[in-house]
Amino acid sequence: MSQNALSTEECPHCHEEALVLDQKCTNCGFPIEGSKEAQQVFLDKTEAIQKRVTETQTYVKWAVGLLYFIGMLYIFIFLRLNLTLKVKISGTLLGVPYVALGLIASRFKPHLIFLVALGFYLFTEFVLTSWISLPITLFNQVWAKVIVVSMLVIGSIAAYYSENLKKKLPKY
Repeated sequence: MSQNALSTEECPHCHEEALVLDQKCTNCGFPIEGSKEAQQVFLDKTEAIQKRVTETQTYVKWAVGLLYFIGMLYIFIFLRLNLTLKVKISGTLLGVPYVALGLIASRFKPHLIFLVALGFYLFTEFVLTSWISLPITLFNQVWAKVIVVSMLVIGSIAAYYSENLKKKLPKY
Protein backbone atom coordinates (compact mmCIF):
# COMPACT_ATOMS: atom_id res chain seq x y z
CA MET A 1 0.00 0.00 0.00
CA SER A 2 1.44 3.37 -0.93
CA GLN A 3 1.97 6.21 1.52
CA ASN A 4 -0.60 8.36 -0.32
CA ALA A 5 -3.39 5.82 0.28
CA LEU A 6 -3.12 6.17 4.06
CA SER A 7 -5.32 8.66 5.87
CA THR A 8 -3.62 11.84 7.06
CA GLU A 9 -5.06 14.76 8.95
CA GLU A 10 -4.02 17.49 11.33
CA CYS A 11 -3.91 16.26 14.91
CA PRO A 12 -5.92 18.51 17.24
CA HIS A 13 -3.39 17.83 20.01
CA CYS A 14 0.05 18.30 18.43
CA HIS A 15 -1.19 20.22 15.35
CA GLU A 16 1.03 18.17 13.04
CA GLU A 17 -0.09 16.59 9.80
CA ALA A 18 0.12 12.93 10.75
CA LEU A 19 -0.96 9.52 9.64
CA VAL A 20 -3.95 8.07 11.46
CA LEU A 21 -3.20 4.44 12.31
CA ASP A 22 -5.34 2.48 14.78
CA GLN A 23 -7.42 5.66 15.19
CA LYS A 24 -4.43 7.43 16.77
CA CYS A 25 -2.02 10.15 15.64
CA THR A 26 1.28 8.56 14.66
CA ASN A 27 3.11 11.62 15.97
CA CYS A 28 1.80 11.96 19.56
CA GLY A 29 -0.64 9.08 20.07
CA PHE A 30 -3.74 11.26 20.47
CA PRO A 31 -6.91 9.22 19.71
CA ILE A 32 -8.09 11.34 16.75
CA GLU A 33 -10.93 9.02 15.83
CA GLY A 34 -11.58 7.98 19.43
CA SER A 35 -14.51 9.01 21.60
CA LYS A 36 -14.51 12.27 23.53
CA GLU A 37 -13.95 10.22 26.68
CA ALA A 38 -10.88 8.51 25.19
CA GLN A 39 -9.50 11.88 24.09
CA GLN A 40 -10.07 13.36 27.57
CA VAL A 41 -8.39 10.36 29.22
CA PHE A 42 -5.37 10.90 26.94
CA LEU A 43 -5.25 14.62 27.79
CA ASP A 44 -5.67 14.00 31.53
CA LYS A 45 -2.95 11.35 31.53
CA THR A 46 -0.58 13.61 29.60
CA GLU A 47 -1.30 16.53 31.93
CA ALA A 48 -0.73 14.38 35.05
CA ILE A 49 2.60 13.13 33.73
CA GLN A 50 3.70 16.66 32.79
CA LYS A 51 2.75 17.92 36.27
CA ARG A 52 4.79 15.15 37.91
CA VAL A 53 7.77 15.90 35.65
CA THR A 54 7.58 19.56 36.71
CA GLU A 55 7.45 18.56 40.38
CA THR A 56 10.46 16.25 40.12
CA GLN A 57 12.43 18.87 38.19
CA THR A 58 12.17 21.11 41.27
CA TYR A 59 14.26 18.62 43.25
CA VAL A 60 16.74 18.37 40.40
CA LYS A 61 17.12 22.16 40.33
CA TRP A 62 17.71 22.22 44.09
CA ALA A 63 20.45 19.60 43.76
CA VAL A 64 22.11 21.48 40.88
CA GLY A 65 21.92 24.67 42.95
CA LEU A 66 23.55 22.84 45.85
CA LEU A 67 26.51 21.89 43.65
CA TYR A 68 26.95 25.51 42.58
CA PHE A 69 26.60 26.64 46.21
CA ILE A 70 29.26 24.24 47.50
CA GLY A 71 31.63 25.14 44.68
CA MET A 72 31.23 28.87 45.18
CA LEU A 73 31.61 28.53 48.95
CA TYR A 74 34.94 26.77 48.52
CA ILE A 75 36.13 29.30 45.97
CA PHE A 76 35.06 32.46 47.82
CA ILE A 77 35.91 31.34 51.34
CA PHE A 78 39.43 30.23 50.50
CA LEU A 79 40.09 33.31 48.40
CA ARG A 80 39.07 35.49 51.36
CA LEU A 81 40.99 33.63 54.10
CA ASN A 82 44.39 34.87 55.19
CA LEU A 83 46.28 31.67 54.40
CA THR A 84 49.40 30.64 52.55
CA LEU A 85 49.11 30.69 48.78
CA LYS A 86 49.37 26.88 48.59
CA VAL A 87 46.43 26.37 50.97
CA LYS A 88 44.44 29.14 49.29
CA ILE A 89 44.89 27.53 45.86
CA SER A 90 44.16 24.02 47.19
CA GLY A 91 40.95 25.14 48.86
CA THR A 92 39.84 27.18 45.89
CA LEU A 93 40.51 24.30 43.49
CA LEU A 94 38.14 22.12 45.53
CA GLY A 95 35.28 24.36 44.42
CA VAL A 96 35.93 24.01 40.71
CA PRO A 97 34.73 20.37 40.37
CA TYR A 98 31.45 21.22 42.14
CA VAL A 99 30.76 24.08 39.74
CA ALA A 100 31.70 21.85 36.80
CA LEU A 101 29.44 19.05 38.06
CA GLY A 102 26.62 21.57 38.45
CA LEU A 103 27.06 22.69 34.84
CA ILE A 104 27.14 19.12 33.57
CA ALA A 105 24.12 18.07 35.67
CA SER A 106 22.08 20.97 34.35
CA ARG A 107 22.65 19.82 30.76
CA PHE A 108 23.08 16.04 30.72
CA LYS A 109 22.02 12.94 32.70
CA PRO A 110 21.75 14.53 36.14
CA HIS A 111 21.01 11.37 38.11
CA LEU A 112 24.46 9.96 37.29
CA ILE A 113 26.18 13.30 37.84
CA PHE A 114 24.58 13.65 41.29
CA LEU A 115 25.95 10.25 42.26
CA VAL A 116 29.42 11.27 41.06
CA ALA A 117 29.05 14.52 43.01
CA LEU A 118 28.01 12.58 46.10
CA GLY A 119 31.11 10.41 45.86
CA PHE A 120 33.31 13.45 45.31
CA TYR A 121 31.68 15.25 48.25
CA LEU A 122 32.26 12.32 50.61
CA PHE A 123 35.83 11.95 49.35
CA THR A 124 36.42 15.69 49.77
CA GLU A 125 34.93 15.96 53.26
CA PHE A 126 36.40 12.80 54.76
CA VAL A 127 39.67 12.21 52.92
CA LEU A 128 40.95 15.08 50.82
CA THR A 129 40.57 17.95 53.31
CA SER A 130 42.64 16.12 55.92
CA TRP A 131 45.18 14.95 53.35
CA ILE A 132 45.96 18.45 52.06
CA SER A 133 45.72 19.92 55.57
CA LEU A 134 43.08 22.55 55.00
CA PRO A 135 42.23 24.49 58.14
CA ILE A 136 38.47 24.12 57.62
CA THR A 137 35.90 22.01 55.89
CA LEU A 138 32.75 23.73 54.77
CA PHE A 139 30.37 21.44 56.55
CA ASN A 140 31.85 20.58 59.95
CA GLN A 141 28.50 19.73 61.52
CA VAL A 142 27.02 16.27 61.04
CA TRP A 143 23.58 17.73 60.28
CA ALA A 144 25.07 19.75 57.41
CA LYS A 145 26.73 16.67 55.94
CA VAL A 146 23.42 14.78 56.21
CA ILE A 147 21.59 17.59 54.40
CA VAL A 148 24.11 17.68 51.55
CA VAL A 149 24.10 13.90 51.14
CA SER A 150 20.28 13.79 51.32
CA MET A 151 19.83 16.54 48.73
CA LEU A 152 22.19 14.84 46.29
CA VAL A 153 20.50 11.45 46.76
CA ILE A 154 17.01 12.97 46.41
CA GLY A 155 18.15 14.95 43.35
CA SER A 156 19.51 11.78 41.76
CA ILE A 157 16.30 9.84 42.40
CA ALA A 158 14.15 12.72 41.16
CA ALA A 159 16.23 13.09 37.99
CA TYR A 160 15.98 9.38 37.25
CA TYR A 161 12.23 9.38 37.87
CA SER A 162 11.77 12.51 35.74
CA GLU A 163 13.68 10.98 32.82
CA ASN A 164 11.47 7.88 32.96
CA LEU A 165 8.31 10.01 33.10
CA LYS A 166 9.42 12.04 30.07
CA LYS A 167 9.58 8.80 28.07
CA LYS A 168 5.84 8.34 28.74
CA LEU A 169 4.94 11.75 27.36
CA PRO A 170 3.71 12.01 23.78
CA LYS A 171 6.43 12.78 21.26
CA TYR A 172 6.08 16.01 19.36
